[in-house]
Amino acid sequence: MKRALLAAMLLVGWVAASSQAYVTLYVDGDGDLSAFSSVPGGGADWEKVDEVGAHDGNSSYVASNDDGAIALFSLQNLDLPDGATIDYVILNAVIAFPDAQMRNGYFGIRSGGTDYWGSLLSVSANTSYAAYSRTYNTNPNGGLAWTDSAIDNLQVGFYIGSENRSGMRATQIYLDVYYTAAQNPDPDPDPLPQPVTVPAPMSILLAGLGSGLVGWLRRRNAV
Repeated sequence: MKRALLAAMLLVGWVAASSQAYVTLYVDGDGDLSAFSSVPGGGADWEKVDEVGAHDGNSSYVASNDDGAIALFSLQNLDLPDGATIDYVILNAVIAFPDAQMRNGYFGIRSGGTDYWGSLLSVSANTSYAAYSRTYNTNPNGGLAWTDSAIDNLQVGFYIGSENRSGMRATQIYLDVYYTAAQNPDPDPDPLPQPVTVPAPMSILLAGLGSGLVGWLRRRNAV
């Protein structure tokens, strides 16, 4: 019974110690291609889409309506706890389609040298900035689970296709990496409670001593 109880305690401890969390990676450099224009002019393109937290709207952005234009960006390196398992990643972008010549576009990733843009974003009227997201449960380059090195080599960005009135304006892009960190159970769990011997009160000890002495005297007199 004690062994079964201890095993159950260890199992509960392991389950409680396993939890999912996520870390956000922001862009930190220009990638393989930088064919979008940037506002304000000057500086690197990635600095126009790297806001941490809230985006800055039209204060800084990249934009294009040229068919085939691609803008790619590198990400901060991933730093997860030892033994963590990557579950999936979510790519987030803030994009506007501000005029009649900017109604379609793509955002996505480059993994292993191949681009994965997903489905076309398309609007029927001018739009201000809105948040878009895309989930990648596995690495599309091979279909395997994500690894730290695969994410470290990932690039994210935007693509203008050849659809009619293609073009977009983008002010932010970042990647959320969801992972599970499993900790080992306590190697020295608290032992099961043991019986405790409590000393008898002095009055009980004296009473016992007295009765023993009386019995000894009676036996002696009988002799």
